[in-house]
Amino acid sequence: MALARLIADIEPAHNQLADFLFVNRFDTPPDRDTVKYVSRKFNVFSYQSARRSIGWPRGCNGLFFGSAEYFYHMSAENRKTPRYKGRIFS
Repeated sequence: MALARLIADIEPAHNQLADFLFVNRFDTPPDRDTVKYVSRKFNVFSYQSARRSIGWPRGCNGLFFGSAEYFYHMSAENRKTPRYKGRIFS
């Protein structure tokens, strides 16, 4: 959370080119203060994963796949998140 706050502090104004997605485990409450702090400079989404994976490596993999599921359902099916585009620079 400290890194997210640092990135927000470095940003001079609200940035429309990058968004934050904060994802927390099923048993961990979200850090609402950090979400509010970062939302001053970025568009912020917050999600509590429903996956019950714990331990290594299932816990972190479950969190990743929960994030991917959230993004898929919110962008492809419900269109509640922006349609992101990516570029590869070489």
